[in-house]
Amino acid sequence: PFSHAPATPAIYTQVNSSAASDVYKRQRRTMPWDSSSWDGRFLDWYRRIVALRTAEPALRTGGFRWVDVAPDAVVFLRETADSRLLVRAARAAIEPLVVSAADLGTSEAEPLVNADRLVAEDGRLTLPGDGPAFSAWRLA
Repeated sequence: PFSHAPATPAIYTQVNSSAASDVYKRQRRTMPWDSSSWDGRFLDWYRRIVALRTAEPALRTGGFRWVDVAPDAVVFLRETADSRLLVRAARAAIEPLVVSAADLGTSEAEPLVNADRLVAEDGRLTLPGDGPAFSAWRLA
């Protein structure tokens, strides 16, 4: 969900398929406007993500700073003078990420979406390794 990264967010409706014979049948089709065919859990998740972006100025106009980039996950900060948010997006499960609390300038992080509270232990915060997952925290 790079709806939380700088730029204008977009929702892509294309269905990916590795079967060559299905490429033109399943890709490049229009949005299925009949709501009976929608994945309700996915739609609710997107609504929560869009609501978070709407509610948090740091996600719309804040600065952007990478914390960690791995093959299957990224972690970044979005910051304004009044708010600092830590965001993690993972497309697969990975090892938990240990980050220096001093580097983040905090000893705790309050969950905003799909996350538990993070509290520094021995000067480090440990972000979960679950995935695919998207999580966000407000830094104290």
